[in-house]
Amino acid sequence: MKLPAVRQHMDTYVHTLAPDTPILEAVRFMLANRVTGAPVIDESMRVLGILTEKDLLQILAAGQQGEEPTGTV
Repeated sequence: MKLPAVRQHMDTYVHTLAPDTPILEAVRFMLANRVTGAPVIDESMRVLGILTEKDLLQILAAGQQGEEPTGTV
C-alpha cells in the first residue's frame, strides 16, 4: 500500500507570529485561529522557530519573574 505524500494533506496557509508578539496575544491568536502551534518568522519571512501550546503553558505556569499566576478556573 502506497501512502499519500505530505503535500496532499498539508495546509498551504500558515498562521505565523513575530518574535516580539506578547505572550497573551499569542495565546489569543492560537485560540482564535484554532491552532496548537505557529512558526515564528522575522521580517524576511525566515522561520526562527515554532511556538506551541506546550511552550505557552510552561510560560504561563512559570508566571512573571518566578511568581505563579493567580486566579481561579
